[in-house]
Amino acid sequence: MIALIRILTRTFVILGVPAVVGLGLSSGSWADAQSGDAVGVRSGESIDLNAVYWISNCQSLLKRFRGVEILQGLPGLTLTIREEPVYARRQNCRDKVRGGTVVLTATGVDAKESGTLEYRVLYDTEDGPRESLHTRKIVVYPAQPAPSASPSPSQSPPSR
Repeated sequence: MIALIRILTRTFVILGVPAVVGLGLSSGSWADAQSGDAVGVRSGESIDLNAVYWISNCQSLLKRFRGVEILQGLPGLTLTIREEPVYARRQNCRDKVRGGTVVLTATGVDAKESGTLEYRVLYDTEDGPRESLHTRKIVVYPAQPAPSASPSPSQSPPSR
């Protein structure tokens, strides 16, 4: 019985709210962090996290992005939004809509560390200012060491 209530609660939170409100917040969000999927990034790298948009009936209400803010996360992480048309997949929209992709960049990471990244995206829409909250599990790694210039033992010249 408790498991059924949890499933029904999650179904309402994940599927019910966007259907009732009629607004698409993103293709990734609370459900991503709850599914156990972590995103890994090395220091000096940037990766795409998820699409963000604000729609009603597959029509964009987005005027502009006001920004993206990290509320909780690991040191050395920054977020930006790359504005571009995106698919509103959770709302089953056929065509791309005005939106963007949240891009995560890691810098200055000296040791492997994992944690939860919580961030919010701020929008200006036809209905006024809006925001959406997103959570992702993140694993950050130090930068890949540069290959050494000296030959490895297997590449050294044969001895006589």
